Amino acid sequence: MIFGALAALAAGAVAGIFLALRHFFRKRLPVWAALLHGLGGATGFTLVLLIVVREPSFQLARQALYLLIVTVALGCVNLLFHVRKVRHRTSLIVMHALCAVSGVGTLLYAAFVPAQVPTAAAAPLSATATPTAAATPPPSATTQAVAPSAPTAIASETAPSAATPTPAPSSAPSKSPAGPGDLRQALTRTINFDSASAVISPDSQDAISATAATLNQHPEISLVEVQGHADERGDDARNVELTRARAQAVVEALVVKGVARQRLHAAGYGSRCPADAACQRSDAPASCHDPSRYQDDRRVVFLPLKLGSSAYKGEIACARGAALIPAADAVFHAPGAH
Repeated sequence: MIFGALAALAAGAVAGIFLALRHFFRKRLPVWAALLHGLGGATGFTLVLLIVVREPSFQLARQALYLLIVTVALGCVNLLFHVRKVRHRTSLIVMHALCAVSGVGTLLYAAFVPAQVPTAAAAPLSATATPTAAATPPPSATTQAVAPSAPTAIASETAPSAATPTPAPSSAPSKSPAGPGDLRQALTRTINFDSASAVISPDSQDAISATAATLNQHPEISLVEVQGHADERGDDARNVELTRARAQAVVEALVVKGVARQRLHAAGYGSRCPADAACQRSDAPASCHDPSRYQDDRRVVFLPLKLGSSAYKGEIACARGAALIPAADAVFHAPGAH
């Protein structure tokens, strides 16, 4: 969406430059150019507003929105001068242009420059272990983050091992490709949320930091789908909305920790894909509806889609959840692949 906003603003800017040149040469301002300038600016402004509404923690988009609000205000003043057939003030035109350029520059920075990695992100993984059961909130507020168990064609180093080893402390970030144990440990974290909310609990910040640290240490993991899943209770549409919001909240938290936004895709699958594959079938046994399974079904899954030159080729989601796979990730989805 950010590139759509940039394209619309670029079209408006070209028309604006054309209008400014005719103004300085005291020539009549054509209506078509004024319309293109206004429509381009309005479309870009609307898209930036939608970005901020959908991703409230995207600070650069918020800053660009503020600059565009000032740009629109100055544009309205200039339009008022034009309607009243009073000659435009050059100072207002220059201010209008500077604010617009500043807003577009902020968007360009947000789109192409990854966030800087905080010092805390390089902390050893052993310092941010998975919270113990004693510290885990009640089941209604807990979501378990797990590594994917679906078949994959990514190079063997991405396949999770049968056990989860404890990583050894490290004094410096590793630059080698993530091994089975490293990836399994890094992407199997308990992430808690407030009940019926997409707000990450404070006790999950260590898990977020550890996951971000590993992704920052391993840039060869270039694309990860962050999946949100829920248990079977509640309305399907509400569960899909909630899991999508929780996945997006995890993405935003990782971006704050220095992970480049373009490496993360958020997806919400509601309760359509329980943790147990046997429970994903239409003829699932009655035991699949046992409340004891709810905590396992409430989870966040980190699914690596690209690792170096290798790409995932397997089931991103179960058959019932396939329709919810983001369009950008659907190319990696291969039902039944092993």
